[in-house]
Amino acid sequence: MTRIITLLLVLFLLGGCQSTGVVESEPLFSDVGLTHHRKDLILKDIPLPDDFVLLPESFFYATPSFRYGELLYRGNLSVDDLYFYYKKQMGSMGWSAQSLKQFETNARLSFNKGGENCTILLKEGVSMSDMKIIVEQKKS
Repeated sequence: MTRIITLLLVLFLLGGCQSTGVVESEPLFSDVGLTHHRKDLILKDIPLPDDFVLLPESFFYATPSFRYGELLYRGNLSVDDLYFYYKKQMGSMGWSAQSLKQFETNARLSFNKGGENCTILLKEGVSMSDMKIIVEQKKS
């Protein structure tokens, strides 16, 4: 399955596609209280805490029927705060928890919804926390 996804991504990149590459430095956010949601396809149903900055190493590809992305963020919340935030917020967005693991300085949360998986990796740093959100098609 990984080979198929890789092949599809290469074909889309070589053939020219509508939205590939590094995510723009000015994200398309709309204010919904304490949480922001992307208006674009990649994070339409994945909440983001305020003040988390998208890092340039991020990658995404999205069409109306398919999306894949590895989005990296950095912000001021602790891993504990982020863990409980996503544990609560993802369910309200229709995601089902598959695996929720929290350790002293990092955490891994896995969710699924329809034909997609979303994995959120959290790592606490000296003064900020790093977060990686991976959105992909379910593996058969």
